[in-house]
Amino acid sequence: MANAGKKVRILESQEHHTSLYTVESFHYRDEVVESNGENNTYHVGAYLEDGLHEGAITSALRVAQQIGLKLVCVSYNFLSLYYVDGDNNHTPHVSMLLKANGHAAPLGWSLEYRDPKVIEQLMPLLSWLYHHYFHVQTSGWHHVPSDAPILMVGSHNGGLSAPDMYMSMYDWCRQFGAERPIYGLLHPGIWQAFQQTCPPLARLAGQIGSIMAHPKMAINALRQGASVLVYPGGAQDVFRPYCQRHQIHLAGRKGFIKLALEEKVPIVPLISNGAHETLIVLADFYQAIQQLHDWGIPWLGGIDPDVFPVYLGLPWGLAFGPLPNIPLPVPIQTQVCPPIVFEHYGAEAARDRTYVTACYEQVQAQMQQDLDALVDSNP
Repeated sequence: MANAGKKVRILESQEHHTSLYTVESFHYRDEVVESNGENNTYHVGAYLEDGLHEGAITSALRVAQQIGLKLVCVSYNFLSLYYVDGDNNHTPHVSMLLKANGHAAPLGWSLEYRDPKVIEQLMPLLSWLYHHYFHVQTSGWHHVPSDAPILMVGSHNGGLSAPDMYMSMYDWCRQFGAERPIYGLLHPGIWQAFQQTCPPLARLAGQIGSIMAHPKMAINALRQGASVLVYPGGAQDVFRPYCQRHQIHLAGRKGFIKLALEEKVPIVPLISNGAHETLIVLADFYQAIQQLHDWGIPWLGGIDPDVFPVYLGLPWGLAFGPLPNIPLPVPIQTQVCPPIVFEHYGAEAARDRTYVTACYEQVQAQMQQDLDALVDSNP
């Protein structure tokens, strides 16, 4: 034993007389335990075979108090206690579990915030932008099955405004109606920025179907029969330099492949052309800015931006950093590509790194081929 020869002090003990039981949502507990320490988030509680004794919550609470930790949440839905060490308030593993004792889950951590009525109210504005501002041309929506969830994997452009993404979401609602759910995975940093600078914008993001870019949220959506939209390249993709505008950039992130394999859903690529001209990214100086951060200069708002572009666009003219922008009115073409179906699916396939890499390369190559064709067809 690792503690052999050491004196062990018992902080708290408690007899338990309640029989074991389980809850369907208890699988979240495993992830929290596996990620102990990430985001300064920790888990305490007696885990006994397939369930927790009710008294373990009390025991865990007293242990946390005795070792001086800040309590974040006691969740009776998940039969666990979660806490943080320090003042880090951005703890997604905790936030995911806050829907307990009548408390609503934070924005991004629930599918229930999506509101088709709000989406319908936005459709006239999106329609005007679609037809009169960006003059969008689209194709390929027949590739979306009518009765099954899919994982749409996209490459987007145009900075934080990402007009090709919003125009594609307008097309989804135009084709299938706002009632057919699709959820877009939104980076935690974007959620944090919204909540710090403009809470109503964060609320609107939830109402139109944005959820936290976290595997459990995507899995939850797919298992409820909804489709999911993901842009694996994230900020590096949407702010890629103008000279790379015709390159698919998925940033080497393969989580979406594992998601598709585990949930046995097809990947439907979504590509676009033209939106890269709604602002012109000249270069990305993130590595230089990161070096300054390493020397002690804090990130603005405490958020690591992942990119630090220099670009030409409205309203700033010449802008530095991932600032919000007004997209220039240029034509955009979008295309939904044929579904990509892999040879093997399931948990075992998702754990095979070599197979996951092969699937990732297949998706990237197919998307690049389709984008090349789209660009050639719109000289």
